[in-house]
Amino acid sequence: MGSFLRKLAEHAIPLGVVVFLMAGSAVAGGLVTGAEIQNDSITGKDVKDKSLTPKDFKGSVAGAKGDTGSPGTPGAPGTPGVPGTPGTVGTVGGTEIVQKSVAASTETPKELAVECPNGPVLSGGYVLHVPSNFAEQKHLSAVRSYAISNKAWLVRALDDTAALSWELSVIVVCST
Repeated sequence: MGSFLRKLAEHAIPLGVVVFLMAGSAVAGGLVTGAEIQNDSITGKDVKDKSLTPKDFKGSVAGAKGDTGSPGTPGAPGTPGVPGTPGTVGTVGGTEIVQKSVAASTETPKELAVECPNGPVLSGGYVLHVPSNFAEQKHLSAVRSYAISNKAWLVRALDDTAALSWELSVIVVCST
C-alpha cells in the first residue's frame, strides 16, 4: 500500500498544479475590460452592492444634498473707512423737569397729559402708586406712555381690580 501512495503523490501533486494554473489562465483570459463594454449597457442590477466607492464616479452622479455646515471663522477686520467731514458745532440747551399728578382715587383708567412750558419734550415717564398698600401696586399698569406732540407727554394707566385708591404722576423732561 505504501508504494501506491507514493506513486499517487508523485503524479497527483503535479497534476493539481497544472489544473490550478490552467484554471487561473482561463479566468484571466475571460476578464472583460471597459473598452469591451458598450456604453449604457450596464445597470445597477449588474453591479455588486457596495462594490463602488465615490472615487469610481467622476462627478457624473450627484447624491442628496447634505446638511448646512457650521459657520466659518470670522474674517479679518476690514480697512478703516475714509473719515467724514466735521460737523458744525452746536449747543444743547438746558432742561426742565415738569411733574403733575392725579390725586388718589378709585377712578380707573386714569389719563394725564403734561405739557412743556418753554420747549419741546425730550422724554417722559410715570409713577403709579397705591398710598395705603405698596403690595397692591402689582394691580396697576400703564397702557400708554408717549409724546402726543412735540410739547406734551401722555400717560394712561389702570387698576385691574377697579377697587384700589391710587394715584398717577407724570414726569416730563423738557428742553428750555
